Amino acid sequence: MDGIVPEGRTYGLKSRYDPGSAADRLDLIKQVVALANSGGGEIRFGSDEGSGPPGAGAAGQHFDAVTFAGLIDRYIAPDHVEISTSLEKADSSGGCVVVIKVQAQEAPPVVFSRDGRYRHEGREVAVFRRHTVVSCHGTKAELATRADYHRWTDTAVRAERRRILENLGLVVSLPPGAAIQVVTGSGEVSSEPRVLLDRSVRSWRADPSKLLSRQDLLVLFLSRRGLTLERADGELVLHSALRRRPTLWFWVDSIHPDAAQLARVLLEAVAGSDRDRSDAASSIIDLSALLLDPARHEEIVAALGSSRYKHFHDAATRGGDRNGVLTRLDRLRDRRLGTGPLRTAKQNDIEATADELGRALLGGVSSNTAANRLLGPLGFELMLRHRPELISALGVAPARG
Repeated sequence: MDGIVPEGRTYGLKSRYDPGSAADRLDLIKQVVALANSGGGEIRFGSDEGSGPPGAGAAGQHFDAVTFAGLIDRYIAPDHVEISTSLEKADSSGGCVVVIKVQAQEAPPVVFSRDGRYRHEGREVAVFRRHTVVSCHGTKAELATRADYHRWTDTAVRAERRRILENLGLVVSLPPGAAIQVVTGSGEVSSEPRVLLDRSVRSWRADPSKLLSRQDLLVLFLSRRGLTLERADGELVLHSALRRRPTLWFWVDSIHPDAAQLARVLLEAVAGSDRDRSDAASSIIDLSALLLDPARHEEIVAALGSSRYKHFHDAATRGGDRNGVLTRLDRLRDRRLGTGPLRTAKQNDIEATADELGRALLGGVSSNTAANRLLGPLGFELMLRHRPELISALGVAPARG
């Protein structure tokens, strides 16, 4: 059986489908889920030859929408895919085609909640696996790619923006610190950053290598004052900011992870398989040296040193000394803001500059700029002021302003 097609297109097939075959059932489930994740469409199979496909007379029973949707639900709960089925006459006389219409998933991706396996000639064959996500690439149902996840996130953000604009019947001037929120029919408060984060956490749980992009982090950074982070939200943000460093210290300040949670996140980052780890090495060492006790810091450095990833091994060899790291971090406070160093700047000036830099970077300013390099020290200075116990760890006088 074959033939995923985009919505609105026809795709004639002559393939067979055996309702009694576990392989065929699981393959059909995989294709339905992939299509739901790819904007919806139709799966058509049958025969335009002879009197119809095997079992065509019972096709209505085998492909009753409720019954078959229930079968799919067994493998994707708590998600659900909306389908409908019908029989159509083929172009040639006497033939029938079974048509399964799959609705686009409103909040993709749908994630498999259990393995889809069957036995063949004494061995187990896996059609799909638990916690994986599939999407349509051409006419094939395949594992989702990074491009798929970015498309889902971008689509969700655009849709949320449209809903917000449609629900604004009147544009008003808001007082400082106020924000516009849209309340759904169920009473849930909706906002673009929250939607982005919810979708991203869901994708990350299905695949830990699916982290927030630089742009995602900047969107969330600019919304940070009105954003409440749950534990999973915070860990995704920390993992992502370790790889994309400019906003890292702001998130450490906001999330305030305890030592056990931070150590676990750092060790997970060392063991991760994503492709964005190059910038993570120095971030891991810096957070470990400042926020963990010497014994835990040594554990983190040892993990980096034993990694097969060259960036991690080199970072542990060159810069794992805790006192050296703390001395280097203290120098961040000597960066200039206006006419003086950060350590003497007023907090309001630091926060206003951080917001301005964040908007500039989100607006397309290259990451390889002075703006990008200053954002990190600004966050570091604010974090120290909110956690004065860390100033003694650096062995310097408290900040003024």
